Amino acid sequence: MNFPSTKAIWLLIGTIWFIVFVLIIKILTSRTADQDLQDVVSGKAQLQNMNFAKRVQNKLEGQNWFIEYEKNVHDLIDLTYDKERTIDSVFAWQLELIILAIILPLLLHLILNVFILDILTPVFLLYMAYRPIQSMKSELKRRRDNFDENLPQFINHMCLGFDSGATISKAMSLAIQTLDDDSRLDFDQLLIDYQMHTDNPSLAFDNLSKRMPTAECRRFCNVTSTGLKNGNEMRKIFETEASYMSEAYRTKMEEAAKKKQNSADVISTAFIFVPVLALMVAPIMATNMM
Repeated sequence: MNFPSTKAIWLLIGTIWFIVFVLIIKILTSRTADQDLQDVVSGKAQLQNMNFAKRVQNKLEGQNWFIEYEKNVHDLIDLTYDKERTIDSVFAWQLELIILAIILPLLLHLILNVFILDILTPVFLLYMAYRPIQSMKSELKRRRDNFDENLPQFINHMCLGFDSGATISKAMSLAIQTLDDDSRLDFDQLLIDYQMHTDNPSLAFDNLSKRMPTAECRRFCNVTSTGLKNGNEMRKIFETEASYMSEAYRTKMEEAAKKKQNSADVISTAFIFVPVLALMVAPIMATNMM
């Protein structure tokens, strides 16, 4: 009994995968006549120029996992102040690469039949599909770390503003001017929120705590928000926070220095111990070889 060759089996599998894939895409992008007519009448879309990724996106609208996906992407774009990306562009990029991750490995296997390419190709394409999310998460972490580093300076300069008789809004504006351009964005947003919520200025710090949920920022926002709600004197609150931030920063620097010292001690010990161990083991190995 003759069995089909491996290549024929892979060709059959590839054909089946392609048919299933086409059917899935057809279902996702299918539209009723009423939907098409409604889009034309409302001016939202043109029948001949409906973008493929947008059709898939419209089909997924309303599903819980997709709502969560859009929210997460929107939050990342908003929190990183990314002017290049949109939810639509990120989704289109990911959809295209996921499609390639399904089709391209099958084609490469049929043409080249190299096992390592069968594995690496989809892994690489899926990684590239995730790359925009990873990039924005890295940028968000950098911004939050940068915010924490600049927060003590911001508070100290606000105290100087209070000493000169400035209001909270004016002291905030003066403190922001001492920061570099890259660090200003999140503090600028705090000032904008504070000026917008004049009836309830504590909301500005509540919003900042949500955007920058680091331990230092949450403490600063909670103390300031509580002080504003209770009508406490802001100058004393900021002076207390300035002292706390300075002490916390000093402690953090001391811990970092200790870690570096411990790492240096380990490396120094290794440089000493490894040659000594080699000198001790070498005669034993030489004796065993004789």
